[in-house]
Amino acid sequence: MIEIKVAVSNRHVHLCREDVDVLFGENYEFSKRNDLSQKGEFATLDTVSLKTEKAIIENVRVVGPIRKYTQVELSKTDSDILGLDLPIRDSGDFRDAKDVVIIGPKGSRKVKNCCIRSVNHIHASNSELEEFNDKDIVDVKTSDGVIIHNVHIKKSDNFVLEMHIDTDNSKEYNLVTGSSVFLKK
Repeated sequence: MIEIKVAVSNRHVHLCREDVDVLFGENYEFSKRNDLSQKGEFATLDTVSLKTEKAIIENVRVVGPIRKYTQVELSKTDSDILGLDLPIRDSGDFRDAKDVVIIGPKGSRKVKNCCIRSVNHIHASNSELEEFNDKDIVDVKTSDGVIIHNVHIKKSDNFVLEMHIDTDNSKEYNLVTGSSVFLKK
């Protein structure tokens, strides 16, 4: 069995340059709050609000660096608050993704096909989990013996071995950041 540490991911937004310019002002550069475990990723001091016809969620953290596309990652609870039936997807897979209005300090914009619930996934460098390939789907077991199905493997030289779950899954599986799950070789 391979032990993998867990990181719980709260709702957050990744923004493209065009949307940063609208929401925060032209050529705005994010201020780093703290580095995240994945190399080059960081939580910013900046937040936005997300708005639908049903509700608004304020103080949603922006995660840097700036990306090629805007992506909003929410939990099931968040999607229920906003009245959205979100698909569970890998990052960058926007099939059936929903629209949302993103409000920043300098402007707002309705972004189409950007809102998803992130699939449970494991980040691994290419030298880690050598018996698995990028996009493989696996099951992991918690220390309580609960099996989590449909966990996607994401591999890149920049990744650090870690499983990401959202806040709802954290509660469902009784896991917190720093907990371990186990992957069968």
